[in-house]
Amino acid sequence: MFTKEQIDELRLNPYTYHVSNTTIKFTEEFKDAFWRLYLQDMPLRDIVRTLGYDYDVLGEKRVGGFIYNLRKNRLTPEQRVASSSPQRITRPPANTDYTHMYASEAIKNMSAELTYLRQEVEFLKKLSQLEIKKDSED
Repeated sequence: MFTKEQIDELRLNPYTYHVSNTTIKFTEEFKDAFWRLYLQDMPLRDIVRTLGYDYDVLGEKRVGGFIYNLRKNRLTPEQRVASSSPQRITRPPANTDYTHMYASEAIKNMSAELTYLRQEVEFLKKLSQLEIKKDSED
């Protein structure tokens, strides 16, 4: 819960849309600015501080919930699946736009895509060799 003094301080921030003793709601401008910094791999604590809030006042649980909801709303379903299970190599989605991903997440997805494409090339090489072998036997 926020104290009266904390509520007064939070209300002074232009990114605060609404604050009560238990919740805080942020403006769309805050969400956009937060997302841009998040995609640049800035630590959450630094993002919150850069945007004029005290991380300790907001609390780790509240910031964690905020970023969870923000990711849920900003990432495509394919990006959410890829980021939640990076160890599973599946067919990469067509026309993936890596510019809107968290940098470390984009690297993981690109690595998975590269691994998949290498496996696909090896499969096609073997298939081609079988075709050549079959044609030479006829």
